[in-house]
Amino acid sequence: MHPTRHLPFLTLALLAICAARVAAQPELSVLSSFGAPDSRAPQGIDTDPSGSLWISTAAPSTATDPIFEVTRAGSVLTQFASPGTDAQAIDYDTTSNTLWHVTSPTFAQSTLYNLSTSGSVLNSAPVRTAFGDVQGVTHHNTTGHIWLTNSGGTLFETDLSTTVYNTFNSSPTFRFGAAVDYDPSSGNLWVSGQDLTTGRNVLAELDAAGTFLRTLNVPVSIGGIQDIAVDGAAFWISDITGDFHEVAAIPAPPVLISGLGLFAVLGLRRRTI
Repeated sequence: MHPTRHLPFLTLALLAICAARVAAQPELSVLSSFGAPDSRAPQGIDTDPSGSLWISTAAPSTATDPIFEVTRAGSVLTQFASPGTDAQAIDYDTTSNTLWHVTSPTFAQSTLYNLSTSGSVLNSAPVRTAFGDVQGVTHHNTTGHIWLTNSGGTLFETDLSTTVYNTFNSSPTFRFGAAVDYDPSSGNLWVSGQDLTTGRNVLAELDAAGTFLRTLNVPVSIGGIQDIAVDGAAFWISDITGDFHEVAAIPAPPVLISGLGLFAVLGLRRRTI
């Protein structure tokens, strides 16, 4: 029997298995959770190489919006005030060991800050009015650019000059949410959003060209995602559900390695002959 005669059948079988593996979205479980510091509403979250979590929080309009450095159990290590009002996301920049932070007091007055880990303003820039109400921020270690999300479901690639390098809009099947984070292990972006087909809250992985690589269902117990932090073994999520404030970690998926294609999806190893 010719060894290639069954290749079409094998290909179809592998593709069917691949489709099943991709379509099957397991329910991710919550690993741990704790109340946000001082019972504040958590807005932004990120991790740093030391293992700390950085959390930006929202307070009543008459109060200061604090930024906290906390342990993974929620104990406060550092606290300082956000330089603006209506604090949104926060991102730890491992290339400079500084923080990127966004405030949005009004729809047309968002500001991007670069802060030291003690809260000093190193640089700042008003965000373009066209960006709208900015909610999410992350620094891309390779390009040095900043990625922002807004309440209108749009993802922007920019920098402190607010030059627009890329814009990705929501589609009929997916709406971008507030959260975005750079994953240094893959060089890709993770964003929160809603699968408009199923109605589920999801995390989606995109490459720098905006190509969707995969989506993961978020546990139904986690709603109102404000920000995410990719942390190797886990995603950390700042979450608001009514009056309940939670920061939760859920299992992170294996990193997609380009070039492995079908073998990577199926969990198979290449065999060299």
